[in-house]
Amino acid sequence: MLDYHRLGRLPAKHHIQFKRSKADMTDGCPVYYEHCITRKGFDGAYSIAYRKNNPARELDAKPAKLASAFEPAAADAVGPVRRHHLRSPGVAGKGTLWESLRLLMGNDDVRIGTSQPTVADSGLVQDGDADLLLFFHEGSGRLDSELGSLAFRRHDYLFIPRGLVHRVVFDKPGKGALPPHVLWMECRSGLEIPSNFRHPNGQFAMDAPYSHRDFRRPTALSKPTPGDGHAQGKVKLLHKRNDAYSWRTLPHHPFDVVGFDGTNYPFAFNVHDYQPKTGLVHLPPPIHTTFLGGKGSFVVCSFVPRKVDYHPQSIPCPYPHSSIECDEMLWYVEGDFASRRGVGPASLSLHPAGIPHAPQPGRYEASFGAERTDELAVMVDTFKPLRLTKHAMGCDDPDYHRSWMGAGSKGTYTD
Repeated sequence: MLDYHRLGRLPAKHHIQFKRSKADMTDGCPVYYEHCITRKGFDGAYSIAYRKNNPARELDAKPAKLASAFEPAAADAVGPVRRHHLRSPGVAGKGTLWESLRLLMGNDDVRIGTSQPTVADSGLVQDGDADLLLFFHEGSGRLDSELGSLAFRRHDYLFIPRGLVHRVVFDKPGKGALPPHVLWMECRSGLEIPSNFRHPNGQFAMDAPYSHRDFRRPTALSKPTPGDGHAQGKVKLLHKRNDAYSWRTLPHHPFDVVGFDGTNYPFAFNVHDYQPKTGLVHLPPPIHTTFLGGKGSFVVCSFVPRKVDYHPQSIPCPYPHSSIECDEMLWYVEGDFASRRGVGPASLSLHPAGIPHAPQPGRYEASFGAERTDELAVMVDTFKPLRLTKHAMGCDDPDYHRSWMGAGSKGTYTD
């Protein structure tokens, strides 16, 4: 994904004996277990971890139920194809990061939702269906995982590779700070750095919107947390695969890694470190690309405060356009959005393919002469249609689609 990284103790080569001390011999084996964590079979990125315990050991597995299942709303509930505005604050449930998750839209490549956890510790979890990309609208804390610990902060993207056992622990909000609020992107087709941002040797190009220095990698190996049950030899892990949840019980703690290296590991990137581009005239949305879904199935873009176009007759506000092959989801973070009023922090808009995008009345001409914009937003464009869920319909703004008609409009549509 990113670049080569290593932590802890490693042998001189792959696949050779890595002897351990008697203190680390949990089952009498004289060497650490080499655990290869691979992608695309054995043809993609991989990391190799060295463990005190055989990772295949497991005591039990039982079904688990969570409210975060992807359940598209019925067609008659969604109504005709139209633009949607979802007010996400308050939509999420209670409990941990995973328990409070409510998926709002999705397709076979990416699913998008929101979580506002009321419990600081997510517990041990493992998503076998997708890479996770979490955007922390509010909140800070620490990711612990099999491949190390990593601090995150407000407005970070946090990448968690598919199948990685991890936990997310939130800090207690400081004075005046808001409780955690997360934009959740389950990247089922995978997540990549766009290849055009790299040189053939893998280094980021100088005109890429970020550098290797902007990404934060695990800084220390993770340790078991008191209360996980490892002292009793019964560690519970919430596992997800094929959209089915189960509780797995392990006889050891999965954070038993003494060292790892490779390119498949979690990382964090703060949206404020994204380097925006400005042109003589308005540049199209691809200049805001940050991450790419597997096989180009979707893109994640970052709209950050920036100087705008500098032609003397430029129109900084986005021009009307029709994305005839893409659905567009936009998560509003903060700032003044040049193209429209009526949205606020943690609003989501969904514009289906083919229906024109355009500034609201008055916003186009109001942008003449502007020198900069202070908007902050995350966008996901998908080539497969995004289907709304029943949770989305519960926070849908029914007046959004006709808001382009102007104040006092009598325009209607039928739900």
